[in-house]
Amino acid sequence: MNYRKTVALWILGTAGLMLGCSHHKDDEMASDESASKPRHVSSAKEEDFPDEDQIRQIDKFAGVQAAAGAQDDSTLHLVHFTGNRLNSLGESKINLMMQNHHPEDSMTIYLDMPQDMSQARRSSVEKYMAGMGVAPERVKVAAGINPQSTTPSALGVQGLERTDSEHQANSGKAINLIGITQGGSTGSNTTGGSSGK
Repeated sequence: MNYRKTVALWILGTAGLMLGCSHHKDDEMASDESASKPRHVSSAKEEDFPDEDQIRQIDKFAGVQAAAGAQDDSTLHLVHFTGNRLNSLGESKINLMMQNHHPEDSMTIYLDMPQDMSQARRSSVEKYMAGMGVAPERVKVAAGINPQSTTPSALGVQGLERTDSEHQANSGKAINLIGITQGGSTGSNTTGGSSGK
């Protein structure tokens, strides 16, 4: 009989605990829904990372560099168009070109593509610029590459000749250094070259 009482008390106690715990859990859920949740307290390591929507200095720097590059280039290519219509990439590049552009200054946008394609796409660029509020007489759309973005090869060739003559004058010094053995005396190197004298 003692056994039966013990089992009965155990079952009643367990049931009471289960009901009490589930009731407490429901109260917590109700209080969580009604009260605002406290903000997570960040650790020192988490403070090193800015919020995703925060504009950082590096983002500003990259934006200024992109705008300066687009303005210096001032060229639209085939990828900036879908058919004869300016696509979002082309619009983005024009927006970058115009970021530091003063309204009173004139601007030339070059279309680096075959002549027949550039004629058809010119109006799309002009319409987009007019939509931005730029006066048509301030913008010129020209076919071809931007002449300011290229350098004549003659300048590079002249520099190459100077570099070659300096290389030839210094090449003898390099051979002398190769001929020196570990003991400091001159002799033939391991590749079968000259003695270095």
